[in-house]
Amino acid sequence: MSRRLPGTLENRESMDGTNEIIVLTEIQLSDDDTARAGGSPVQDKGEIERPVTGLQMSSTMTSQRNVRKTIEIDGRDAIYSVAFLMEGKHILSGGKQEKIRRWRLEDGQEIARRMDVGGWANSIAVSSDEKWIVGGSGRGSVSVWSVESHERVGEMEGHREGVIGVDISRDGTKIASGSDDHTACIWKRATGERLLTLRHGGSTVVAVKFSPDGRLLATAAWNRSVRVYNSGTGHLLHEFSIRPGSDVNNQCLAWNDDTHLYAISLEGIIHYLDVSTGETLSRWSICTDGKGKRGCIALPNNRNLIVASTESSISFWDTTTHTKIGSNIDYNDTVFTMAISDNYDIAIGHGRTITVRNLGDILPCRYVHNNVDPGERTLTSPRTHASACITQASLDHQYYADTDF
Repeated sequence: MSRRLPGTLENRESMDGTNEIIVLTEIQLSDDDTARAGGSPVQDKGEIERPVTGLQMSSTMTSQRNVRKTIEIDGRDAIYSVAFLMEGKHILSGGKQEKIRRWRLEDGQEIARRMDVGGWANSIAVSSDEKWIVGGSGRGSVSVWSVESHERVGEMEGHREGVIGVDISRDGTKIASGSDDHTACIWKRATGERLLTLRHGGSTVVAVKFSPDGRLLATAAWNRSVRVYNSGTGHLLHEFSIRPGSDVNNQCLAWNDDTHLYAISLEGIIHYLDVSTGETLSRWSICTDGKGKRGCIALPNNRNLIVASTESSISFWDTTTHTKIGSNIDYNDTVFTMAISDNYDIAIGHGRTITVRNLGDILPCRYVHNNVDPGERTLTSPRTHASACITQASLDHQYYADTDF
């Protein structure tokens, strides 16, 4: 097995002309070097030289720019799902490697034993109390692991084809799964009992999302529609004529609250739905050509903005005015997945890379809560709280066009 560890210097010119330092390298490790969850990170076989230039990342030095370092993690294969853990200090990833892996964001190191999914790890969910990790397998099963030990504590079988999306209710009692077999299932987490099977319109169910209170389940069927069910009875409440375009992850749906839902369509249109009445309250396009294709959306806790991706581009939108914040950020490969932590860190899975940066470093202050005095933030404790924000004056086109996210 191999992974990136600090060691290779990458200099990046920042907005004000100073340099941000990213330290990454690739080294080879054996499975014996992998530590258990909660233990020390995987150790390298020798000392790694830490380069020092104009800006040193020491335990006492404060960033002159007050911009956090960008973390980039090489997942070694396509990344289809990411999720934050440990109050945003760790991140989970899944993809073609058929394992869920755990990374420490402070330095991008892989820690703990990998969790074998038994097929492509298309989707990951973490319980709100951070006790359970849920993963869907490309071979049709749903597994539950202990966050503390990484031991598999449950497995649900019943789908005839691969599982594309999974979710866990906020109270941790129910798990939902969506599959290539055109069904969504609701399971009892403690026993693995299948409670409901919901058949959705003859197409792959690419997303399943419990409402915050757990009473409702939203499902999205590839190129077909979005439905909302009573999660207790399985009664279909509403169906919306929206064609979801996400085919390998669980992120074309996002709940705003218990009765309002966002969905992104194949055409690159974000729809804001009232599930209590079945109305579409608003919609707006995030694509100039009307061809959104594969799309993901993610919301921070304050719901002030929505982050959207289509193919290899991400954009930021004000949820009240539906106006774009800055310009698109483009990648050379497809964006498959996104996650936002309570600290406003955003993780982007594109190609085989996970890129993590704080939203406070690239968005106006009004979109990020818990701002701190710029002089109080240091490089070595970057994720204690949301970072100081840039000013609105910094949001010109050139900054966003040149930002290496």
